[in-house]
Amino acid sequence: MKLTEAQYELIEAYLNRELSPTDQATFEQDMAQDPALAEAVALQQQVRDSFRAIGLERKLQQARERWQVSQARESTPETIIRPMPQPLPRTSNRMYWLAAASVLLAVSLGIWLDRSQQTERTTSLAFNEAYQPDRSGDLSQSFSTDMRPRQQAQFRAIYHQYQTGNYDAVIRELKTLPADQQTIHYRNYMLGLSYLAKKEPSKAIPYLTSALKTPTRTLHQKSEWFLALAYLKNGETVNAREALQRIAGSASHPYRRLAEKVLAKF
Repeated sequence: MKLTEAQYELIEAYLNRELSPTDQATFEQDMAQDPALAEAVALQQQVRDSFRAIGLERKLQQARERWQVSQARESTPETIIRPMPQPLPRTSNRMYWLAAASVLLAVSLGIWLDRSQQTERTTSLAFNEAYQPDRSGDLSQSFSTDMRPRQQAQFRAIYHQYQTGNYDAVIRELKTLPADQQTIHYRNYMLGLSYLAKKEPSKAIPYLTSALKTPTRTLHQKSEWFLALAYLKNGETVNAREALQRIAGSASHPYRRLAEKVLAKF
């Protein structure tokens, strides 16, 4: 998620507990409805945690205290006159402290970027090892009994297009079909699958999330699994982990073993 300056300042204010109770409640509600925003907040918190982990704040405070002591010594008259090295100008001391702070900040950012890149490599590897298009052919077995024969035939034909890798045709045809109560969940699922296969997880996520509302168990379980993979592909590790943990915690879930393998890589 690319943050605007206003969004970044709002996240900073939230993490600093500077928002009013009303604004804080509104912001938390926005996070609950916007996974990308929640991910951005979590990432910003991780940056702060990384800084704390290497003692940046403590080291900066120590550097600041040393600089303040040196300034106090400069302003205190000597009771004994003796040769002393020429003290550095105040500007030089201040520049020294700023340079030290810059070095510490650069080191901290380097560590954080290295960790971020390592996480990205891990999630990418986990996705590539776990992802397989849904070519099982059992989707038609979960069709609702309310679906008319003509609708079932349409979705079988569309599913065949998906199995052959013609994802653009699937998306094009599904978007021209009328959305009704009998087919809406299958439509959302197939759109989500197709966008994920096209490596467009940000477009797949809303459709797979909507497909979870299906009352059909098989379709719900499939949607859960591919939604978890879409989160993983999109770099939303918090949401991916939560989705995978739900799957791994269900003894009857057909993707439980796969979810456990992916979780083991985090």
